[in-house]
Amino acid sequence: MNFISSFNGFTCKQVYLGKSIETAIKDAIKELSIQYPNENTYILIELEQINRRIGMNETIESALIDFAERSHLEDIINFADVFTICKRTGGNLIQVIKNTAEIISEKIDIKQEINLLLIEKRLEHKVLNMMPVLIIFLLTTSAEEFMAPVFSESLGRGIMTFSLILFTAAYFISKKIMDIEV
Repeated sequence: MNFISSFNGFTCKQVYLGKSIETAIKDAIKELSIQYPNENTYILIELEQINRRIGMNETIESALIDFAERSHLEDIINFADVFTICKRTGGNLIQVIKNTAEIISEKIDIKQEINLLLIEKRLEHKVLNMMPVLIIFLLTTSAEEFMAPVFSESLGRGIMTFSLILFTAAYFISKKIMDIEV
């Protein structure tokens, strides 16, 4: 579970019950500390820092914007911007938080699906790169007379050298294609 969806789930419940967002954050810290017993969990550390800033009479908007700037995460930056605009204009804060959490959850699901597909393709890449080497090894060990011309005659050596160059080029090209950042 990520920061925004955890934060949004608890603040939506609290705000819906008529509490202010500031009080909802305090309550969210208590509830999340049960879910995350380690005090060094990022969500707890960040919520504590936001809570401290609110305790020093700083607005929730500026505390969230500061967190967004420190995190350098697009989702948190967008959430802080939308939250600030909604709070200033009097928009439906509950609906905005729910929509934001839903969008971020869908984005995370899509990233996980893409990563799963990439892992499958990387495994296929490794297997396909090992196949020519294994076939040559098997033919060399099991049928020496069949592979002898490939290693002893100049035409065979030339073809094997050319094949090795093609194999190496294919390896690096496929590695470059598989190097996708999500």
